[in-house]
Amino acid sequence: LEHSSDDHRARVAALLAENPLSHAMNRNASYVVERALEFCDHEGRAMIAGPLLADPDVLLKLSQSQAGSHVVRGLVRPGQGTRQRVLEELRRLAPELQESKYAKPLLRELRSHVEAGPPLGSA
Repeated sequence: LEHSSDDHRARVAALLAENPLSHAMNRNASYVVERALEFCDHEGRAMIAGPLLADPDVLLKLSQSQAGSHVVRGLVRPGQGTRQRVLEELRRLAPELQESKYAKPLLRELRSHVEAGPPLGSA
């Protein structure tokens, strides 16, 4: 995707947007979702991220899975337009996420990158 044409990126985003949660939870497809969030234009990113952020339970499920946690990292990258919203939701979900094998390292990693607001994982 990094060296793809705009048209190719748009087609990939449209395909991923058909079922973004399923793709984000899949061990192999999650890498494509993560790269699409990085390299697609704003419209493509919104098509993918919108459904993933529409329900807090989806973000919880993503954060607790091995593949999904990589997609969450993609959603909090600077410049994605979703960073603040995801960080706020992760702060709210932190008590539940502290018990998860895959969410704990995600919270630790994000805690070291957060510039403002209460620390992730603190109640």
